[in-house]
Amino acid sequence: MKDLIFNYTMRLDFDEPVKNHRFTVKCVPSDSERQKIKKLDISIFPDEELSKGTDSFGNICIYGSSDMPHQCFEISVKGEAVTGLSDHETGEAEYKVGMYRYPTFYTVPGERIKAYFAGLELKEGMSAFEKAAYMSAQLHRDFKYESGATDINTTAEAAMELGKGVCQDYSHILTALCHLAGIPARYVVGMLIGEGASHAWGRCMTGGCGMPSTPPMT
Repeated sequence: MKDLIFNYTMRLDFDEPVKNHRFTVKCVPSDSERQKIKKLDISIFPDEELSKGTDSFGNICIYGSSDMPHQCFEISVKGEAVTGLSDHETGEAEYKVGMYRYPTFYTVPGERIKAYFAGLELKEGMSAFEKAAYMSAQLHRDFKYESGATDINTTAEAAMELGKGVCQDYSHILTALCHLAGIPARYVVGMLIGEGASHAWGRCMTGGCGMPSTPPMT
């Protein structure tokens, strides 16, 4: 177990004052079987109207609106977390699994990803966990990590065609591969221990538990 201090700040500056601004913030860490949040301090500007809820995936959401003109938007989330409590989380109830089976715009598999999947040696009798781990390892071997090769608009199919990318591309492609293998999976963003930036990985539901599967970066 580790006690970690986190501090995430984001600021957006607009070219001119905006009003009737509606926003949803999804960068607040939540308690789970893997981590517990000991301290949490959230600061948002503008903060005229704020409310809190969760989305279908259980992410903490802060909903806000501002009718007064403002030229920037800023949020700060900081606190302390205890991590390493478990290497997995108990799986969702069966009726909730469906949302993990469908692709987003970024994870729709095209011909390149389908061809890559067809070339994988997924043996009969492999468990969902073994399949996900195998595909993650193969992707690490065959896909090249290269900063700047892609951007936030790059899809899994486009990254696979390039053959290189960053953590978000590994995660999008792995999520697409898991869906092709019939494994419920989704893309996740969080903070990487020891780094000052956000990180992305694929989260797979295998054998009744969610496996955090992060392709190695080097």
